[in-house]
Amino acid sequence: MIESGYQLKQNNLKILKTIRQALLQIAIIVFLAEIFVMQILPVLFPNVQGLLESLLDSIMLTIFSTPFVYWFVIRPYIKEKISFVEKISHMAYHDPLTGLANRRLLAECVDKGVLEYRSNDVGGEILLIDLDGFKEINDKYGHEAGDAVLKEVAHRLQLVTRENDIVSRIGGDEFVILAEKFENDTSSNKKSFALAQKVIDEISKPIIYEQSSLTVGASIGIRVYDSTHDKFESLLREADTAMYASKKKGKGTATVFSNSLKGLS
Repeated sequence: MIESGYQLKQNNLKILKTIRQALLQIAIIVFLAEIFVMQILPVLFPNVQGLLESLLDSIMLTIFSTPFVYWFVIRPYIKEKISFVEKISHMAYHDPLTGLANRRLLAECVDKGVLEYRSNDVGGEILLIDLDGFKEINDKYGHEAGDAVLKEVAHRLQLVTRENDIVSRIGGDEFVILAEKFENDTSSNKKSFALAQKVIDEISKPIIYEQSSLTVGASIGIRVYDSTHDKFESLLREADTAMYASKKKGKGTATVFSNSLKGLS
């Protein structure tokens, strides 16, 4: 709470500083523009006086100062605000440690995909990946080692997935791959297992951390879905059930969810 209050105070001070700088810049620009106008006005309109002279002065001051106010005050401010909004948006939808999509973004993508599939004969799949042996690394080498492992796993998952697939970390040592939609055919399960085996093989390679070789495995639950299926949370629960079945088989394996698995977890 103290830290939040301090951060709020710092942000307010930064805003006030920005406002003061902007006002100072505008004042300098208007001042210099007015000097310039006063120099050229008698040359351009030597016989003009009174109200017309004031009107011309105002018009020329506006014409000359506005572009400079935009380029040196307004434009940098807008760019800074756009950058800030983009940063906040990225934080809202991405995992801060790995930079992967977070649970919120994944849920939106899955739910959107289910809706899209209702007009096409296509489907998708969720691969829920739970790291085997991660807790032991955390306990033995500390959280910094654990973070290094999570970052490396995130990187490796991106290597084995396709451009349109979404890799997500949904918390702890659990990752999810939302595989690109595919045509519904009898080879769907084979494709699912092929991707899962790639993931298992890649993750099981040693990870070097401070001259130590760390090893984790992966137990994977697969949930294939199409337009007839429900929303993200129910699909994820069923992928979790399949993942739990993989762990019971001895870890380092993948299982596709089926109704026969209900009640295992």
